[in-house]
Amino acid sequence: MQIELTALCVCVFRIGAGTVRTFARHTKGRVHIIIIGRSQSGFDSVVATLPTHAESLYEFLSADLVLIRNVRAICDELKTNNKGRLRSPLDKINYLVLSHGAWIMGHPGTEEGLSPMMALGLYGRVRVTLDLAPLLEVAAAQREDARVVTIGYAGVGGEVPLDDLALKGNLGLAKWRAAYMTYQDIFALVSSAMCISALV
Repeated sequence: MQIELTALCVCVFRIGAGTVRTFARHTKGRVHIIIIGRSQSGFDSVVATLPTHAESLYEFLSADLVLIRNVRAICDELKTNNKGRLRSPLDKINYLVLSHGAWIMGHPGTEEGLSPMMALGLYGRVRVTLDLAPLLEVAAAQREDARVVTIGYAGVGGEVPLDDLALKGNLGLAKWRAAYMTYQDIFALVSSAMCISALV
């Protein structure tokens, strides 16, 4: 039986692009990769460097993931193909790779009232994982790989300011990053407990 690996990469075109290239090279192009990002031209330049095979399928969905409602809409589109932008709705995900984020200190906040850095780097990742967990569970039930990979800042977590849990205040880079890393650790622990069959 032939297994088609589905890797869903929610990424920006730096670390995310490198991850896509490595994954496609490792599978010799026998993979279905969906990249969610902002730039069609960025996607086109990445795909031009990927190996091709009769089973290769590289798709792109354009989205601004700083708004959580957009994150939910994209997850719904992946499951239903309600906009017709994909070959077909996804029935499983083997690898959910999350690398979206941006360093935009001092931004006044999104229209949803969130810090853009937290919306991209944490809240959006949590929402994607929760919304797409059933597709990971399908892959796991078929005894296939089911993984969540979240790529963020390297480092060790630190103290979370209890009077500013949303990290909206002016903490400064070092304190913000330390708290953010702690949140990433919590995200990994909670996600792995909720997605029992998937490795986070």
